[in-house]
Amino acid sequence: MPGRTQPRGARRRDALLDATARLLDARGYDGVNTNAIAAEAGVAVGTVYHHFPDKQALLGALLERYGARLFATVAATVAAAQGRPLDDLVDAGVRAFAAFYLREPGYAQLWLSAQLTGPLREAGEQWGARFGDEFGALFSETLGLPKARAREVALAFVHAVSAVVTVAVARPDKRARASMIREAVRVGQGYLRAVHSPRPRSRR
Repeated sequence: MPGRTQPRGARRRDALLDATARLLDARGYDGVNTNAIAAEAGVAVGTVYHHFPDKQALLGALLERYGARLFATVAATVAAAQGRPLDDLVDAGVRAFAAFYLREPGYAQLWLSAQLTGPLREAGEQWGARFGDEFGALFSETLGLPKARAREVALAFVHAVSAVVTVAVARPDKRARASMIREAVRVGQGYLRAVHSPRPRSRR
C-alpha cells in the first residue's frame, strides 16, 4: 500500500549512511572516502554523489542521524525516570548516552572527528545547541532555573559528561570502561547538585 514503504531514494540514502557508519567503525575517519563508501554499499561512486555533493556532506548527514537517534534514546530514558530523584535521572541519562556510544557503529569515531574539521565541527555545534535547547527545558523545570540559565547549564552538562564518556568508551577493558562511566555519572550529578544548591553567602 502507498506510504507503507520507504521511497527508493531514501532507502539508498540510508544504505549509504549505514555503509559509512560501518567504515568509520572499521577504519576510522581517515579511512573513509567516497570510493570506499560506494564499494561498501555495493553501488557506483556516482550514486554517492547523486545523494551527497561530497564526503563532508555525507558525514554531516550521518552526524545528524546520530544526533536524532541519540536524543530520542536519552529523552525516552529520562522520561521513564521522571518522578525519581535528580541523581537517578542523571544516572539513567548518562548510562543511556554511554550505551549509545558503544552500540552505534562509527558514532565515536565521527563525533571525535566532528570537533576537529570545519564543516563537521559546525554540524556538531548545531547538534550540541539542540541538546542545549531540549535539556535546557528539562533543567528549567527540574532545577527551577530561568530558561537562559537552564540552557547554559544543559550545554555545560552535556559537554562535560560527553568528555568523560568518550574516555570511558575508548577503554577496551570492560571493567575499566564501567568504572569510568560511573565517574561520568558522578561528574553530571555533582555539577547539577552544585547548580541546584545555592552557594552560601560568606560572612564578614
